[in-house]
Parts: sequence; C-alpha cells; structure tokens
Amino acid sequence: MARLRRPRRMSTIVAAHGGSGRREQPRSESQPQFAASRESMNFDADPQDEAFRTEVRRFIAALSPEIVRGKPLGYTHSRPEREAWIRALNAQGWLVPHWSRAWGGRDWTAMRRHILHDETCAAGCPEVDRIATDLVGPIIQAFGSAAQQRRYLPGILSGTEFWCQGFSEPQAGSDLSLVGTVARREGERYIVSGRKLWTTQAHLADLMFALVRVKIGNELQQGLSFLLVDMRAGGISTRPVLTLDGGHHVNEVLLEEVSVPRENLIGAEGQGWTYVRALLESERSSAAGIPHTKRDLRRLEEFASSELRHGRTMMDDPVFRAKLEQLRDELHALEFLHLRVLSATERGPRAEALGCVLKFRGAQAYQRVSELMLETLGERSIEYVPDSQRSADEAGVAAAYLFRRSATIAAGTTEIQKNMIAALALEL
Repeated sequence: MARLRRPRRMSTIVAAHGGSGRREQPRSESQPQFAASRESMNFDADPQDEAFRTEVRRFIAALSPEIVRGKPLGYTHSRPEREAWIRALNAQGWLVPHWSRAWGGRDWTAMRRHILHDETCAAGCPEVDRIATDLVGPIIQAFGSAAQQRRYLPGILSGTEFWCQGFSEPQAGSDLSLVGTVARREGERYIVSGRKLWTTQAHLADLMFALVRVKIGNELQQGLSFLLVDMRAGGISTRPVLTLDGGHHVNEVLLEEVSVPRENLIGAEGQGWTYVRALLESERSSAAGIPHTKRDLRRLEEFASSELRHGRTMMDDPVFRAKLEQLRDELHALEFLHLRVLSATERGPRAEALGCVLKFRGAQAYQRVSELMLETLGERSIEYVPDSQRSADEAGVAAAYLFRRSATIAAGTTEIQKNMIAALALEL
C-alpha cells in the first residue's frame, strides 16, 4: 500500500479561511510552499478608496427609482430592470473595469472592483449579466478572433444580449470531462446535439457558450471545444427546472441537430479545456457571494434586534449572539481572502487552490446567514398571510433558505473543491 504523504503548510490553508493552525518548522527553499508573502499587511483604509466608495454611493442615489430600488430578500430583478442598470453602469464606465481598455476596462485595483460590487449589492441594485461580463466576455477577449470580439462584446456592454453557460449535463455535473454533447463538423458548420442541465438564466439568454465534443479521443477531456450558440437557432428547446424554493432559476436545454457556423468556435478545436480553466477561477470567485452575504447579515441583525424570545430580543440571547459574531468574523476573513484572489498577479496551483477555498467557504457563509434568519423568525418565516403588513424581507426568508441549499453545489460541489485543494495545495 502506498504511504500517504504528510500535508504541507496546513496552517496556511486554515489561516487563509479564517481559522488557526499549528506553527510548523521552517522548510528548505526546495520544498513546495503554499504561503503568501511574509510582508506585513496594511489593514488601514486608503483615503482614495474611501473617496471612491462615496462616489459610488452618490452615483446610485442620483439614479431614477426605476433603475435602482430596494428589493425584498429573494427578489429577482426583471430583464428590463437589469438592462437599464447595465446601460447606466456602462455610461459611467464602471461596467467592466477588469476588461482591457480597448473594450471599456479601467485598470482598477482589486479593492475598487470590490467596493463597487459591495456598494451596489448593499443598495439592492440589479445584478449585471455576470455570466457575460465575468465569464464569456474575458474569454472572447483573450482567445476570440477580432471578428468575434466585434460581434459579441458590444452586445454585452449595451445589455442587449444576455448569455447562459452550457457546461453541466445529466452525466457531467462537477466533472466536465464527462461532457457528451457532440458537435459534428459538416463543411463550414457544426451540427450540435446533446442536453445541458442546471443552465442558469437560459430562459432569458440570447446566446450560450457551450462545451462540446468535436473529436473523441482516448482521454475524457480530449476533444472538448468552446462553441458560441445562438439560443434562437432551430432545434433548441428550453425546459424550466424548478428549484426547492419553487423558483425558475435554472433550466434544461435540449439541442437537436442545431446548426452552428464554424466561425463561432473560440480558438482551436479540442482546446476548450484550456480556456475553461481560466473561466472557472472567475466563476468560483463570483459564486462565493461575499457582498450578498454581507447585505443579508445586516438584514439578519435588523431581524434579531426586534424579534422577541421570552421577553428579550434575539440579539440579547448570548448563544444566538455568539453564532452571529462567529459568522461576522468568518465573513470578514473571507472578504480579505476575496481581495487576495482578485489581486493575484500569478496563476497556478496556489491561486487555483485559494479560489477553491473562497468558493466553498463563501457558499457555506451564504447558507449560514439564511439559516440564522430562519432561526430568528421561527415559524413566522413559513407563514402565509394574504394582504398582511408583514415585512417583504421576512416573507422571503424561507424561500431564500431553500434556494441556498444549492450554493454548495453550483460552480463545483464542496467535495470537488476540497479534492482540488488537497491535490493543488496539500499534494495529496
């Protein structure tokens, strides 16, 4: 039996997501290290960043109520509301600060990007199409042709074209090497057949970027290609898949002999996995949902400050207060980890492992805040009182709790994230 190797630098893994670990003896320079720079960090707020935060708040306050309105917990903005918000951000030059300058980028620091997302989320602004801005947009810029960039990027910036991601399939969830959708090459076109599952916002999307298998090789991942598909093309049908909360967030997409021009292939045939690896790092960061959890933590504090149990508020209950403070501390640590991931200048195993830590711990915090909301309101969270004066936020607590069970599944299950951390950081 092969002997397991001792995990290396475990204390740094634990510390990265808010825990503590035993100090180890120094290792030689030749041994792999999973540690950040030993230079001290400055936690003081930068006056320029605080000035930018104020600027963002003024920008939001100046917009018309039709674009920015506070919404109750669990509310899903309509596509027209999201389009109006995308146009407003793009006009301000804030929609895609992480893109190249040629396409509207701003060369912002990670902190400024974080501040913008933090403040817009706190104000209840609509979500931009992050599937487009954070996932496929950067891939088209990095690997797409000039013609593809001219065709697809303007639609993202204007909010006129929404995207969905066609990766997961009935037999290929977290393991994308099992993708079975086939793109048969016929002259200057691909004929695509297969099924995509758990496809977020496919019922709203105009376009899909999909992993397909053009060539079948001996290895499971060989032959994966990155293809852009028009959702209005013949042979595509979309069926809603209702989640635990009863909402329509995800879909099944059936592709039956769909004709796609060869010019819609990103890069080269069989190289899709190369492009996807860069995309998945961004997806994990977005899936952590740190600004959303911070917003919900503030709502939780409001509930706990007014909800009575045995003559005192939940906030006065020391056991509940300890749970709340633990979540707050974990979220604070995750926020710094998020900034570390956003500001990383190097790509490789270390950066990828940190993204996995951020994703699965962020998803757990996102679930935890909904659990504490449910605990705070008790049975009132599942009441239905027609035409009552109940807070709309309270009415959405149970639905939010149910939907967030999916947070540790989406963008790669927690088990997959832990396996990747073990392989990339601990060399197991």
